[in-house]
Amino acid sequence: MTGPLMYPAASLDKTQANLTTRVHYEDPPTPIPPAAWEYVNAQTIRLLPAGTPFSNGRLYEFTYPAKDPLVAGLAFAGLRDLTVFLRHAVADDFGTPNPLSGEVQHVYSFSVSQPTRFLHDFLHLGFNEDEHGRRVFDANLDWIGGASGGFFNYRFAQPGRTHRQHIGRWYPERQFPFTNQVLRDRITEKIDGVLRQCMATHTCPKIFEVNSENEYWAKAGSLLHTDTRGKDLDLSRSEWKRDEKGEHDDGSGREREDDDDVQE
Repeated sequence: MTGPLMYPAASLDKTQANLTTRVHYEDPPTPIPPAAWEYVNAQTIRLLPAGTPFSNGRLYEFTYPAKDPLVAGLAFAGLRDLTVFLRHAVADDFGTPNPLSGEVQHVYSFSVSQPTRFLHDFLHLGFNEDEHGRRVFDANLDWIGGASGGFFNYRFAQPGRTHRQHIGRWYPERQFPFTNQVLRDRITEKIDGVLRQCMATHTCPKIFEVNSENEYWAKAGSLLHTDTRGKDLDLSRSEWKRDEKGEHDDGSGREREDDDDVQE
């Protein structure tokens, strides 16, 4: 009967916050008066009287002053540096030996859904080059991630957010660029591509993209291989596959695990 907040409220003064509800995304939000909700603590709210449930199927939006943002973008540097340590180092700065020292010939990533979108941003931000100019991942197997990035490298980032038909529609995810090639976006007039930085430093991985029909309905999947005008692109830098029989998950909330239905 409570609503958790991703970040703690900087103030419990309800006049600084706003709670609304609506049935459909296109409906105008209806304000819930301050007398009808309260802070339980700095990271939780609830409707009043206490015990009143949030209605299933309705969309609630809570705007409030938050504090203590995490530096979520450090995750990109952390993944890069851990991979580089396992691939190249003999020991860390404290003398702890690398258990894979001398054993690693090549490194590839395998990611599913949201982690794939994380790796899209990882490449776009130039993290596939280490501090010595070496390639980090030799290849990426990207599974059911569509053409999206994510809400990762932002102040007050919420890495678990992802677009759905009715929720999370305005959180950063479908931000240009969408495809590996360097293109001009006809809406923003920006020129960019996911692989723009690594192409300049010759540190791009080989990429294999696998997507189900869900990614075409919900995750801009076609923009992996078309420009923003819908024209087909040259896929020489990556492989693209569509799983004709697959789905994003099996309805249980778990990502699908089988990989034997891939069709060219």
